[in-house]
Amino acid sequence: MDIDVIFASADSDAAVDSALAVAWKTLSEFHAPVSQRNELFVYYKYLDEVLMSLFRSGEVESVEAAMIHVEYLAEKAGCISEVILCGEHFTADSQVIQDALANIGDVLRGALQKRVEGPSEANPGVADSVTSFSGNNDAADSVADSGGALESALVMAWQTLSGIGVSVPQSGDLFAYFKALDDVLVALTRSGGVAAVEAAMPHVEYLAGKADCIPAVILGGRQFTAHPQVILEALANIGGALRGAFVTPAEQLPEGIPAEVFALILEAEAKLAGWCSREKALVIARIVLQERPVTCVEIGVFGGRSLVPCAAALRHIGAGAIYGIEAWSPNVAIENATNDVNDEWWSKVDFAQIKRAFYQFVAETNLTQHVRVIEAPSGRAAMLFDEIDFLHIDGSHSVLNAAQDVLLYASRVRSGGIVVFDDVNWQSTAPARELLAALCDTVAVLKDPESGLDICAVFRRR
Repeated sequence: MDIDVIFASADSDAAVDSALAVAWKTLSEFHAPVSQRNELFVYYKYLDEVLMSLFRSGEVESVEAAMIHVEYLAEKAGCISEVILCGEHFTADSQVIQDALANIGDVLRGALQKRVEGPSEANPGVADSVTSFSGNNDAADSVADSGGALESALVMAWQTLSGIGVSVPQSGDLFAYFKALDDVLVALTRSGGVAAVEAAMPHVEYLAGKADCIPAVILGGRQFTAHPQVILEALANIGGALRGAFVTPAEQLPEGIPAEVFALILEAEAKLAGWCSREKALVIARIVLQERPVTCVEIGVFGGRSLVPCAAALRHIGAGAIYGIEAWSPNVAIENATNDVNDEWWSKVDFAQIKRAFYQFVAETNLTQHVRVIEAPSGRAAMLFDEIDFLHIDGSHSVLNAAQDVLLYASRVRSGGIVVFDDVNWQSTAPARELLAALCDTVAVLKDPESGLDICAVFRRR
């Protein structure tokens, strides 16, 4: 299903159209295919390829200069730069978009001029580099490294090795990591941890294939070249395999949950704000792994504790996306009253900090390909979805908002689809639960171990 995740696209503005035409013309100088529809979002998708080609040819300064403007645009659009560069839809002020296109174009034209002038002493060989594109380039569908995502992923990879007793060298670079990984895999093999080695090696082999070398080159600590997104995925997947191998006895791998999925659930518990219990997180992950939904929607992301299990399972499957709907606004959170204590608490939440932590977590754990964020009240976003496979309702618990979420979203869940409804024991959510009962059959109910009250229910749409 192709969902147009945008509320108001600025590229319909005549001034933006004009700036975009110029931007595409500049991009075509790098042999990028000009979109027949001259779309803004497709432009940024191909800009990703141009920047990666510049990076590979050593023109790092040009990449860094362009990324400043991409990151500024992302900030104004309320998203991360990876969202911009993978061609996803975003919303920003028309002038901000025009400025970004113009400034990025200036940087690219400067890079072209440097090639004409010839290589400098500091950057030899750049003039001889060639930027080429094919109609089915893997990079076209990947998320660009924004200058920080790869470094963050590498830090996390080293932290995983450090957690199992590996000393982190002072340099701590990518190639040293893979050399240290080789030692870990050998030690695992000798100690009987063959399953972890077998789980990690396919990702090393895939990386080697993309780098046009053999795994021995990667694990020998020798230098190689690959698309940053391929490296990001390898680091994340290898880390998941290793964390699964070293789960503590108190946290043995739950039945039916892959190691890398469980590792992300534990990591989200440790780093993100929210109240999603371990039991609920595992239920969500199992549902996604078993049902294999394509379009997942979560109303009420907050810190992301319940979104991560879904996203981790989708990444394991290799398909699908979860659309998180969250305004991160105290005004929206208390728009309709629930109770005095609850409303007062929500009015004092530092939503900006929680939002930053969520975006950082999604980027560092390489979940960006399966996570889409719609930053708006849930009532404004329902029209974007024709059909939903998996729905998690955990937004405002006021009588009006909870019932509205059921009416607007549960009715869009396909027959046989799943609805997870949180905090069913609240008096204010009782009408919403009754509405769900009219549409769905109850599949399971999670109970509070202390009070015995129903706290979360799982439904299947009739």
